[in-house]
Amino acid sequence: MTKLISKSASQTKKIGLKLAKKIRPGEIIALIGDLGTGKTTFLQGLGRGLGVKNKILSPSFLQLKPYPVKRSRVKYLFHFDFYRLASLSQLATRGLTEYLQAKNGVVVIEWADRIKRWLPGRTKYIYFKFLDQDQRLLVFKKFKKEDLKFLSSL
Repeated sequence: MTKLISKSASQTKKIGLKLAKKIRPGEIIALIGDLGTGKTTFLQGLGRGLGVKNKILSPSFLQLKPYPVKRSRVKYLFHFDFYRLASLSQLATRGLTEYLQAKNGVVVIEWADRIKRWLPGRTKYIYFKFLDQDQRLLVFKKFKKEDLKFLSSL
């Protein structure tokens, strides 16, 4: 487990941007935290780092937004948002299982705590906690230490 305090929204984006360099196809990243803790902000930086050209917004009403990626190894960023998930039975109709097995993309799930039992053991977790107006605590679980070395330079 690695902890980091982000002191601004721009720093949270930068964390996502830098982590994108370590992301591999087939990875699943679960984002967990209350409203306003920086999950989407982090994802915007991650998407930019992967080469996503479209603006990343929370797909709360759609629950899934695929973004093509302009990077050789990763072809898609599959962005799930389960804030408005009414029941776990909806997951089957959204094709979540197929996306979790996709080898050409990266799956990032906001509000992943709502579907935790569906996630495979290889899922990586980032927990977001509100500290004050600008600062957020980010806790990284199941990441390799070498993939997070960049955090010491922030």
